[in-house]
Amino acid sequence: MKRLWLLISAFCLLSVFISNAQKDFYPGYIITLENDTVYGTINLGTSIQNSQKCIFRNTNSKKSQEIYPSDISVYVIANQKHFISKEITLNEVTQKVFLEYLVDGIVDLYFIKADGNNYYYVEKEGKMYLLSNDEVESYPNGRLEIKPSQKYKGVLSFLFQDDPTSLKKSTLVPYSNKSLIRFTKDYHNRVCTDYACIDYTKNTKPNIYIEPIVGINLSRLMFRTSKDYGDDASPVLGFNMRIIPSNSFHLINFNTSLSYSCLNINHTYINSIRESFYFTSGDIIRSIAPRYDYPANVKTKYSYINLPFLIDYQFPLKKIIQPFVFLGINNVFIIKSSYSVSYTSITHDMYYHPIYTEYYATPEFKKYHIGFLGGIGLRFFTGNSNYLFIKGQYEYRVPSSKRGYFLDYQRVNSLQVLFGYGFKI
Repeated sequence: MKRLWLLISAFCLLSVFISNAQKDFYPGYIITLENDTVYGTINLGTSIQNSQKCIFRNTNSKKSQEIYPSDISVYVIANQKHFISKEITLNEVTQKVFLEYLVDGIVDLYFIKADGNNYYYVEKEGKMYLLSNDEVESYPNGRLEIKPSQKYKGVLSFLFQDDPTSLKKSTLVPYSNKSLIRFTKDYHNRVCTDYACIDYTKNTKPNIYIEPIVGINLSRLMFRTSKDYGDDASPVLGFNMRIIPSNSFHLINFNTSLSYSCLNINHTYINSIRESFYFTSGDIIRSIAPRYDYPANVKTKYSYINLPFLIDYQFPLKKIIQPFVFLGINNVFIIKSSYSVSYTSITHDMYYHPIYTEYYATPEFKKYHIGFLGGIGLRFFTGNSNYLFIKGQYEYRVPSSKRGYFLDYQRVNSLQVLFGYGFKI
């Protein structure tokens, strides 16, 4: 019943988040055909969407408008991406598109994604040249082989033949953003000393968000040597730090957090091991039958700090709601702990009356646990750089080392539902 109410509460908060959510826009500007600069906010879509249109909202207006390559010359998302309107021929079709501007130098380098493929254009002396690496079929020895065409290498050799070093390297350049950008910049630096080239992909800085969080933690304490388990529910309080490294990887986030929770379990487990234990008087004896099942009463109460390191992937759905998934490792530091393990022995007197004797084990409790966690979530944007979120995550952790003590065999499974608010710093 408690879990049902938690789920109902989560859905109620989710409905509130959705009602307040808005589109995801970033500060930027457009340059009109008359060379006027207009500032506002721009929706950052997928690579294909970015090449087809710019969704722009003027600073003085909340209404969005779709702007096409024939309407403006440039649009820029600050610290994200730089696009320029160009006429290109691709797959025998001539059209005007927005190309992502990668390098501005004595030769310019552009990028576009179309039909599921990546294409690059080099502009030299006012003329556009296509760099492609489409897959081609061949039949060596009568067997079908599909492999990249490597056509771009011939184009690079032709365009950069005036520089012997670039000509030599042109057949070795991988077909990727990083490699082609470096190759183009190196060429500019060797043949042009009048001005420095501009790498628009470097015109960015990591975006850092702080996310205060609160939630509920449902934990289950189990032991590898027992089928029994004890449950506990406790609050979670803390904050996340979310880092978006660059415009090229805006869907990939790196997260860490610092959160506080606790665990309070008092439960009896039927186990297949028993430790050395001592009488209440302090006399130490040893288990005489360690493989039999013994009831063990475990009392453990502690607070702990979570310090996970996560990779977060945000799905490219530029709507008011953005789903994401995450996975990582978790470091758990135990603080303010108290614990005990006791066994109850039943013997009989001469009249066969039961005699109950309680023995206390000598457990050792590890203060550092390690594990993994993963989950899913939704972000609901309430502004340009602010959002609400809800996420559910599963955690699994064990003691960092094992020396044979009973508590070394513990396993903790946790299910957390967390709510938070993110803002950019």
